[in-house]
Amino acid sequence: MGRPLRCRLGLHRWQDRWNEEHQRYQVCRRCQAERDPVVISDVSNPDTSGGGL
Repeated sequence: MGRPLRCRLGLHRWQDRWNEEHQRYQVCRRCQAERDPVVISDVSNPDTSGGGL
């Protein structure tokens, strides 16, 4: 049987999990696809944003 339709459309249902090294990753509950978690960087400091006017 193939992957669920939502997964084929890229609409996964992600669940957080941790490996043996206590690093977080995500697994789709429907098709078991894996991905690294999204990391949001701190851009509150204008000196490190990389841009300027």
